[in-house]
Amino acid sequence: MTERFLELSQEEKKASLEAVQKFLAKHFSAYVVIACSKPSHSGEMQAEMLYEGEGTLLSYLVDNAQQILENPKGVTQNSSEYLL
Repeated sequence: MTERFLELSQEEKKASLEAVQKFLAKHFSAYVVIACSKPSHSGEMQAEMLYEGEGTLLSYLVDNAQQILENPKGVTQNSSEYLL
């Protein structure tokens, strides 16, 4: 899915990201999505972040996600869900 997304035109990417944002906004009170492209031949990567919600809650989400990533006790490398 990621490789297909990278092949989309800018307009298609924008439409896809808008659809994701609408879904997240409808179902969650706050969210943070961080994505990074694969490295280019020169080693550069593009990172993008989508977020919505109250600042304190967003900070809580990011801080707890960082703790989980730094101390992943029992978390598999590809976990997509984790209770904070």
